[in-house]
Amino acid sequence: MLTIESLTVRLGHRTVVDTLNATFPAGEISLVLGHNGAGKSTLLRAITGLLRPTSGSISLDGTGIARRSPVDVARAGVVLVPQGRGVFADLTVADNIKLGLWNTRRLGRGTAETEQTRLDEARELFPVLGELWDARAGSLSGGQQQQVAIARAFLANPQVLLLDEPSVGLSPKLADTVLTTVASLRRDDRIIVLVEQNVHQALAVADSIGVMRAGVMEQQGLAPAEIAEQDLEAIF
Repeated sequence: MLTIESLTVRLGHRTVVDTLNATFPAGEISLVLGHNGAGKSTLLRAITGLLRPTSGSISLDGTGIARRSPVDVARAGVVLVPQGRGVFADLTVADNIKLGLWNTRRLGRGTAETEQTRLDEARELFPVLGELWDARAGSLSGGQQQQVAIARAFLANPQVLLLDEPSVGLSPKLADTVLTTVASLRRDDRIIVLVEQNVHQALAVADSIGVMRAGVMEQQGLAPAEIAEQDLEAIF
């Protein structure tokens, strides 16, 4: 369980996350919805340690991580796939993905045996990337590049996987492909937090929904069936 209590994050003089409370259980994809500027990305960055909270707490299985360095948070198993894909265009697909293994090794969270197992799993989970294994990442489509970014995060063996707008800029068909890939990473002992603007596609893979507005988690634990069209209009 990832538990957030009374979390406040200020950027300069602006309060972006305001005494927010939320819980994200393992075994589920927790979808966080909200309009632009609601504080969703700031929340994810605070969880990773990239932003230091002004006050409040963040706990992973009862252990506080709110004021630890990003390296320590990553060592605890928290991995973020940020907006923008972030692939290394001149490296091959294989080398981009293997950077996830390098990071796991650097953090002391993997062995040669487990790394090879995870590499084999990645090729099964992302078959299109297996076909493009030796291609330059920069030559791939946007959807394929996003799969590279997600595969790299998967190789880091996350306990908590945070995804910030993974389908941004993609066509509806490619967005469906990427979000279906995210759904395939669901596991009983893994926490997945998904921030998305492609709401209808995201609802198809989410287990529960939280709604942020002006830095506050106004609702959480909603089932996808509880979100009606009029609710979406109010959220956005």
